Amino acid sequence: MTTAEQISSMIGYLPETQQLAILRLVNSLLPDDIATPEDLAAIVKAEREYTNGETVGFDEVMKELGLAEDDIK
Repeated sequence: MTTAEQISSMIGYLPETQQLAILRLVNSLLPDDIATPEDLAAIVKAEREYTNGETVGFDEVMKELGLAEDDIK
């Protein structure tokens, strides 16, 4: 059994609060540039929306908000 499999099988025996602490610890050890499954799903959705012309450009958003580029510098 691999280390990951051992951890996975044992985690269920801990109280929820300890599981949360372990999750936070593991998250703190991971590099920031790792894409989660949720990240990957959001990327696929964004690419699909862009391909289908469902996105709004920066200039259009600025116009709708009544802002000029100088307003955000």
